[in-house]
Amino acid sequence: MIVVKFGGTSVGDSAAIERLAGIVRDRLPRRPIVVVSAMGGTTNALVALAEQAADGQLISAIRGVEALRLRHISTAEALLGDTPRAHELISELSATFDELASLAEALSVLGHSTPRSNDAIAAKGEMLSSLLVAAALVERGIPAEHVDATTVMITGDQFGRAEPRPDRIAESAQKVLRPMVERGAVPVLGGYIGSTEHGLVTTLGRGGSDFSASLFGAALGAEAIEIWTDVDGMLTCDPRVVPQARLIERIRFDEASELASFGAKVLHPSTITPAVRLGIPVYIYNARNPAGSGTLITFDAPKRPVSALAGKQGVTVIKVRSPRMLLQHGFLRTLFEVFDRHRTSVDVVATSEVSVSVTIDDVSHLDSLVVDLLAPRRRVGRAQSRHRRTRWCRTHRVQRGHGARLWRPAIATRAHAFAQRQRDQPDPARRWRPGWRGAAAPARGVLHRRGVVTLRILVIGDGKMGRAIAQLAAERGHEIVALLGAGDNTDGAAIRASAGHADVAIEFTEPGAARANVAACVAADLPVVTGTTGSYEALPEIEAEVARRNGALFWAPNFSLGVALVLELARQAGAAFARQPQFDVHLVETHHRAKKDAPSGTGAAMAAAAASGLGRPVPVTSVRVGSVPGTHTLIVDGAFEQVTLTHEARDRRVFADGALRAAEWLVGRHGIFTMRDLVRAQQEIA
Repeated sequence: MIVVKFGGTSVGDSAAIERLAGIVRDRLPRRPIVVVSAMGGTTNALVALAEQAADGQLISAIRGVEALRLRHISTAEALLGDTPRAHELISELSATFDELASLAEALSVLGHSTPRSNDAIAAKGEMLSSLLVAAALVERGIPAEHVDATTVMITGDQFGRAEPRPDRIAESAQKVLRPMVERGAVPVLGGYIGSTEHGLVTTLGRGGSDFSASLFGAALGAEAIEIWTDVDGMLTCDPRVVPQARLIERIRFDEASELASFGAKVLHPSTITPAVRLGIPVYIYNARNPAGSGTLITFDAPKRPVSALAGKQGVTVIKVRSPRMLLQHGFLRTLFEVFDRHRTSVDVVATSEVSVSVTIDDVSHLDSLVVDLLAPRRRVGRAQSRHRRTRWCRTHRVQRGHGARLWRPAIATRAHAFAQRQRDQPDPARRWRPGWRGAAAPARGVLHRRGVVTLRILVIGDGKMGRAIAQLAAERGHEIVALLGAGDNTDGAAIRASAGHADVAIEFTEPGAARANVAACVAADLPVVTGTTGSYEALPEIEAEVARRNGALFWAPNFSLGVALVLELARQAGAAFARQPQFDVHLVETHHRAKKDAPSGTGAAMAAAAASGLGRPVPVTSVRVGSVPGTHTLIVDGAFEQVTLTHEARDRRVFADGALRAAEWLVGRHGIFTMRDLVRAQQEIA
């Protein structure tokens, strides 16, 4: 299953929609879901007519409605001809425009508009284009079905820039979209639009159609998300400024996000966030050139000193000066609480001893924000705001071994200076060596949040778990030395080649490969965290190899901290009911249909924990359905009562978080450990 999103220029006229139909037809074997923007220029026209109506210019607003009506109906006639389907579609489009005219009349009577009324009008563009595209696809023999996006995209009630609710979106997508795809239909939805829990229409903000596509892809676990636009992909710079701009064929998620945030128009800044969370690759293609190679956004793109340049207009800089900053804790928290109260997102931050400079894009609350900063009772400092026409930034990486990560441009110079200073400093703990005992020490002399060190991590396994670990590690400031797939690691060669550049390895692969992977890491003096399930029959051999080489191994059937605590509760529950024969104890687990081992490692561990206290075996029932990460329920059944102990994984990132915690803890130790050791260590610290 893939999600295919088409921008405004890709549905701008009948010729563009013809190209769209050809692209969708070519992707039918991959079970596409189609997300479309409004026809090019439509949203701007809708916003303009809403403003005209609210200002009392009803005639001008109605003229705008009629111009849009003519454009959409002409396109429908060009695509469908004089057919019953065309007549039905034109009737439906006309009803939408009649409703739009009524909304304009209502605004003219009221004399003002609200964010809610603006959303109700702006949303019509995607509603119209999705109806038009669905009908055109059906006319060309493609089994398309129109879906009202407001029934799937559930959001909060912040009109104009509503916050999506991923859990509710996933629930709706599984209920509405998945059955359609499984029976061979092609759902067609409008992007950018949604609705509240109470059915009020909302929008995600300008450029939100890309965001919609990514949210739908994440909700359904799509194998890829394709963004079809009017350029060949992400370029090294804006071709309108630099004609020699070149195509970037592969780029990393974090770099693409930085470029989008700093003005790269080809991609909405929020687009890839849901995709990143699940490691879903994002492709950018040119709808005018379907044969082009496009740009692939993924975890394992090659690293470059400089990837691209992007310019951003309309940036406002706020500089806050205050002597209170000097040697005072809590100042930045107080400062950013002001921005939070005014719902203003900060882009770039730069600090000195007595001042903080931030940049913002949204100036709708600027006046009240500055007043709040200067309010006598909670004065933060002297505030100045300056509007800059353009700011240029460079997406780059600091050299490996010196805090490698993407830096915001406002602190890029400082980051380079920091790296230069670090380069000349001795670093005796830079590499873990056998025999070095004690708690983890800085692997590269760069402390991370919570006092945890910044690590160089080798991720073995490029499946969903491996990609989730790599993404979360990057978010925490760690460096991913490599993300190895099965084809990258023939006979452990890639592990041996990468081990010298890493501080720790995290291994999530296939049961048959785990033993050799762990052995290769241990042989290279590299601590290793493994979560490969189904390989426990080889665990004694793995542990013997670790002990022989005085290595370090952290293994667990499940890296969820909640599961580790639940296992302790399961032991206690088993012991509590051991002398109560009137109760039957059993375990039920539910996992996604792709889960291979049954029972899972977590299910087997939970049953064993309960059995150790109970004194008798605990049967396990395994269910494989859907795409849920995993639910495990220990059930104690009596004739008149039932006791349950349940752990539910809501997101695969919980396991990635546990694996990273284990890796951060393991460096600097040797021996064989599991989650019980980590939990006990945390309790001792507490």
